[in-house]
Amino acid sequence: MLLILAGVGGLYFSKKETKKEIPVVKQEDAIKEYNYTIKETDSKLKKDKFKELKEILNSSSIDNESYAKKLAEIFVVDVYDLNSKTNKYDVGGLEYVLEDEKEHLKLVLQDSLYNNLKDNFENKRRQ
Repeated sequence: MLLILAGVGGLYFSKKETKKEIPVVKQEDAIKEYNYTIKETDSKLKKDKFKELKEILNSSSIDNESYAKKLAEIFVVDVYDLNSKTNKYDVGGLEYVLEDEKEHLKLVLQDSLYNNLKDNFENKRRQ
């Protein structure tokens, strides 16, 4: 009887999933009027470009050409910075794209550039 109870108990506890803590990525800064954000995991290059964008948008008169150029730079840096991505579903650059195009771009990037990106949930990726 004791062996049966021990076996059932062993099966129960071995099958019971251990909850993994989801790492929380904190937001460092934001430009709220435009819904642009920067996270603590973003690269130094993106953070520097973001500061420049923030200066452009906080000026009294916004130069649309410099705004567009800076936005394009940040978009490219965010899309191609795979080190700061958790997995293939953590697609960069989407906040800098028109709302109607976000889902399409996300699917294209997941199936191409991000397709072979290994999961880095536990920050142990060697890739």
